[in-house]
Amino acid sequence: MSSGSPASVPNPASATPPGDELKAALLAHLGGPYQPPVAVTVSATVPQTNPATAGPTPAASVSLTVRALAVQPYGCALEEIELQVPHLTNASMDILKKWANALCQKVTYLLESLGPLEFDVDGQEVLIRSMPPSPLPSSKRYYEIRLSTLGAGKFLLGRYEANPGQPRQRQPLELGMEQVVRLGNDLITTLPESP
Repeated sequence: MSSGSPASVPNPASATPPGDELKAALLAHLGGPYQPPVAVTVSATVPQTNPATAGPTPAASVSLTVRALAVQPYGCALEEIELQVPHLTNASMDILKKWANALCQKVTYLLESLGPLEFDVDGQEVLIRSMPPSPLPSSKRYYEIRLSTLGAGKFLLGRYEANPGQPRQRQPLELGMEQVVRLGNDLITTLPESP
């Protein structure tokens, strides 16, 4: 199978949860290893409320992209996971903090717990990492999430290994399909509304 072209699965107000759509889209790419990774994208809509009127406003569209290194029926290896959230473009740091806290409380099924590490007000970004990282004999592995509203709202998740005195190395995100479903759903349900 060729590995460079993205596969997109639109979801214009589908009743199927985004995590289930992501799983189905990944399973259409069984195999690997893929080099370069296969980009798989699903779209979802997020209900919004207008705080001025306390009434509903048009739903916001988001897109969730994973870059798959390998896919098997019960799990996958991903290079990274990215969520594009246009309605959070230039949102305040308070909105980012709310998003970061909601994610860290909800996503509790990865190898390590997650916690906010840095708040960059000027760069409009929150850095979340494993708390603590997994210790290896001569290195540490950890998840890193960047939440950003500069340019466009974005979530980016990767896994890294750090060895003393050397640049960190990206590692595959190895997830079971049940984790993929939960993560896809939780990324959407923890999103804050438009500022």
